[in-house]
Amino acid sequence: MNQFFWPDSAPTGKLLGDLAEELQAQGHSVQVLAGGGRYEGVPAYPEPKVEIVRLPTVAFSRSPLMRILSWLSFLLMAAWKGCFMPKRDVVVCMTTPPGLSYVGLLIHWLRGSQFWIWEMDLYPDVAEGAGMLVPGSLLHKILRGVMNFPRRHATGIIVLGDCMKARLVSQGISGEKIVIAENWATRSESSPKQSPDAGPLKILYSGNLGVAHEMETIAEVMLRLRNDAGFEFTFAGGGSRRAALEQFAKEHNIQNVRFQGYQDDQGFAACLADSHVGLITLREGCVGSVVPSKMYSLLAAGRPVLFIGPAYASTALQIDRFGCGWHAESGEYDKIESLVRSLAQWRDLVHTASGQAKFAFQTYFEKSIRVQYLSAQLIGQEGLSKAKAA
Repeated sequence: MNQFFWPDSAPTGKLLGDLAEELQAQGHSVQVLAGGGRYEGVPAYPEPKVEIVRLPTVAFSRSPLMRILSWLSFLLMAAWKGCFMPKRDVVVCMTTPPGLSYVGLLIHWLRGSQFWIWEMDLYPDVAEGAGMLVPGSLLHKILRGVMNFPRRHATGIIVLGDCMKARLVSQGISGEKIVIAENWATRSESSPKQSPDAGPLKILYSGNLGVAHEMETIAEVMLRLRNDAGFEFTFAGGGSRRAALEQFAKEHNIQNVRFQGYQDDQGFAACLADSHVGLITLREGCVGSVVPSKMYSLLAAGRPVLFIGPAYASTALQIDRFGCGWHAESGEYDKIESLVRSLAQWRDLVHTASGQAKFAFQTYFEKSIRVQYLSAQLIGQEGLSKAKAA
């Protein structure tokens, strides 16, 4: 179950489609319960070959009121459908919208289905880390208790990294039921291409630039390099903090930066092919509540990663593990400036890290590897044969 699914372009829907197709290929009967609201962008992948049950809901919108109404209508319709449809052996709930895990818990109690939560973002932790919720406040305690209740009763919980597991364990969730299963990319989405040798060093930030992403450090680095033709920054996507960065660049007359909207599959591949280094950022307070998914497409394209954020974040740990990029803490302006100047001068450093990025993808983050691992956690270890998975 997830509010967004094909033809919506939300990454969560794409991941769910990959998992559903793998389970169906193994011989299981799979249904996907989804809404019909439109997410940003256009569908950049073919329709998954699984049964899709569309729930009539209020259309999704970016306005706060319509977003809440869309969320609530999906929760109500999913609960109704899930409780009266033929029993499923396994129910997998993603985290869009927040509170969807209560629908899975209800089905678990009423129908006896196994119940898994596939955590993409931890709520209310994201709001806490972004400064929208005061830690220790009464509201914070209530929301944390509300969101952790179904986690305590779930059959299992899928998280995206060590830092996300550590955050849940620190809140009293049993580590024995938590499975770490990183996200993935496909070879066809962003096939490796040789990065351009001539011209400026091109640094690409793709996707959402939202409340969980640190912006101030890269803004300062861009300011320091604004008159240097040896560098080019590109921000392709959207997000709540995108406009502020665009305004910053305008006010300081930063000439070597480009801003683009969300790209379709072909446009995104072109952006990757025209870049040398992929940029990922994360606020310290959001470590464990969010695990950036940008890294997987970058690695698939053979692009090394520059990560700005805490060293204990899963992204930093993976960079250290595979040697597929570089890491700096927020506020380390001198270190980042020195690094990118070195990369611009000695391109062999970029090529070496690019080779490590390809290796990391091919041996660990490729879709078939990660999806098979995840499906084994949901189905294989329980010994279900020809199970019905919803």
